[in-house]
Amino acid sequence: MKNILITIAATLITLTTYGQSLRLNSYIEQTNLGPKLGTSVGFNTNIDIEVGGFYQKAVEVTGAEGVRPWMVEQEFYGAYFNYPITRGEYLGLKFNVRTGVSNGENFVITPSLLGTLSPAKAIKIGAGLGVRALRPTLMGSISIQLSSFGKSSGYLASK
Repeated sequence: MKNILITIAATLITLTTYGQSLRLNSYIEQTNLGPKLGTSVGFNTNIDIEVGGFYQKAVEVTGAEGVRPWMVEQEFYGAYFNYPITRGEYLGLKFNVRTGVSNGENFVITPSLLGTLSPAKAIKIGAGLGVRALRPTLMGSISIQLSSFGKSSGYLASK
């Protein structure tokens, strides 16, 4: 029974993602307690909405003096979506929402605005401003479009 469910799930995921492009993103986020490194993988739809998952880990796990250790976020993982506010050939602005689990026990939702510059068709360099615990955060990122499923050619392997 387990094998049948896995096969059905894999088939549905494959059919759902056909016609969408796979994007890999690496980022650093500066919060009030220190920098955090993250990676995300998502699917970009034809109308430029991106949906995926992410994993983020603190660079330093030492908190400020007087901060209890359980209040310091060491890891954060979950799902995200990016919704385009404006987009052009080289510049874009998206509304990003990440939601997930912090330190394996706290539920967190973090909204942000992300601006991107695209020097090449498959590469985007971004910067953003977000909110976490009612305090501002800064984010820098680089994103690579790995494939273009269902379209005539991919970006990593061309003719």
